[in-house]
Amino acid sequence: MLIAEIFLVICLLLSVGTGIAVYLYLHPRKNSQKQKTTYSGKERNRKESRVKALFQIRDIYNGIIKTVGGGYRAVLSISSPDFELLTDEEQEGFENSLMQFSLSLNFPVQFFSTTMKVETKEPAVVLDNVIKGEDAAISIQLKEYAQKLKEKLHDMEREESYVRRSYCIIPVNGINDEKRALNELKNRMQTAASGLKRCNMHVQVLDSTKILQLLHDTLNKGSNIRIDELINGNYGGVLELYSQGIGGIVNVEPC
Repeated sequence: MLIAEIFLVICLLLSVGTGIAVYLYLHPRKNSQKQKTTYSGKERNRKESRVKALFQIRDIYNGIIKTVGGGYRAVLSISSPDFELLTDEEQEGFENSLMQFSLSLNFPVQFFSTTMKVETKEPAVVLDNVIKGEDAAISIQLKEYAQKLKEKLHDMEREESYVRRSYCIIPVNGINDEKRALNELKNRMQTAASGLKRCNMHVQVLDSTKILQLLHDTLNKGSNIRIDELINGNYGGVLELYSQGIGGIVNVEPC
């Protein structure tokens, strides 16, 4: 009988001790989670500040980047023929054109290259128009060829193929009057685009959406997010209040 009573007391003590231990274990854990959440919020703010400090961007509108220091930037997408596939004469002509372009500039430019995922959306739309087109001038052979190209694009998308893309950044600094600064930027864009085209390069002026896409892809390698789809609401209305103005600079066509 005495042994049974002692055993019962021991069981009660163990139960109480277990309850206290569980409480002490859970209580500090709750506090640590709270501290961790607070730290994560501070860390996120620090990261956002570092990103802004890195690019020094105050605003992006009408295809123009306005910097923190009051400067303005435009971005040209450029692509050149494969230098290794050119003949010796073509290579020499290409190099001479580049030297003439460099000597003709009276303002600084910055070239930037990065690897990006192959974009298949726009080419796929063009191929769909050919495949489904009712124009009698489009032969059956051409439609079959377009279908094969479309299948190849899908293969590239599944394999997540990457391509190197190059850009030319046109700056304007030290002009306080915004209208004068934008006019100067427009003139520089036309000068640079004309010179690059004489080098047999394809030149395209990036609008605001494409600039945002470039910044996103640079910071998020391998991401599948499309900024234009965010703006159009394909992700549940994200950025549905975003609007992009239409300015003359966005519509600059290289001569």
